[in-house]
Amino acid sequence: MRLLFLSPNRLRLVAPPLPLGLAAVVADAALEHDVKVVDFMFAQDPYAEVRQALADFHPHFVCISLRNIDNQDSRHSETYFPEVRELIRFLRSLTDAPVIVGGSGFSIMPRPFMDYLEADFGLVGEGEQQLRIFLGHWPEKRWSHCPGLVWGQAGVWHCNPLQLVESLESLPPPALEYFTPHLYHEAPGTAKLPGMIPVQSRRGCPMKCIYCTTPLLEGRRVRFWSPETVASRMAAWHEKWGLTRFFFVDSIFNHPLDYARRLCQAIKALNLPLEWACIINPAYPDR
Repeated sequence: MRLLFLSPNRLRLVAPPLPLGLAAVVADAALEHDVKVVDFMFAQDPYAEVRQALADFHPHFVCISLRNIDNQDSRHSETYFPEVRELIRFLRSLTDAPVIVGGSGFSIMPRPFMDYLEADFGLVGEGEQQLRIFLGHWPEKRWSHCPGLVWGQAGVWHCNPLQLVESLESLPPPALEYFTPHLYHEAPGTAKLPGMIPVQSRRGCPMKCIYCTTPLLEGRRVRFWSPETVASRMAAWHEKWGLTRFFFVDSIFNHPLDYARRLCQAIKALNLPLEWACIINPAYPDR
């Protein structure tokens, strides 16, 4: 099947964030399907690009990733869902392909957003495996068998239980090649800081911080990529695009501490001019 993926996020708070989650979903989908991506971040006329993609590609599905609910500015708050609803209505005028919405922003409150956005289906949480299963069940329309699927019946939205990926090592590396990573690396954000490329070493978080959505999206059980896999991924991106600045999007980089040590050693062993940043819990450093 042909899948058109749209990343409508244009928020450049601090620095423009490369959509790592969508890149991971695209990589997995590309193993079995034809994929095309329209990334709005650096597009001069994103709607024109979407129109052209629909005309040239004739997708069977259009998948939209909603990374953010708003601009994260309490002084001048701005929500993005009216823009996404406008985008979906634009799609409706040009194609009959079903519209699937997903992403971290959407996954926080999927049922209300489905009513507002007027999409056909939603996917909550980790998208790689759940999109794969949904497409596999598409011919029989067995929606109740699709984990993480938000689907409508008789005016009621049903949200199926999630199914987390057991082995992260089974997933292909995120398909950064669809997102012009060198532009994300060099483009400054509102803080006029150089860009950083997101990298992930684990999913899930056992903490119970009341403000955090990570357990909702990724579960409380932490699953890891091996330190060698993470380091080799950074090395490959450095070799292919000259990327030198990375940001670990893990909820807590230094927990467990033993894994953090081994990951640091693997990165150091690359002997490459890399810079990286992360989020740490001050309760766990050993020095």
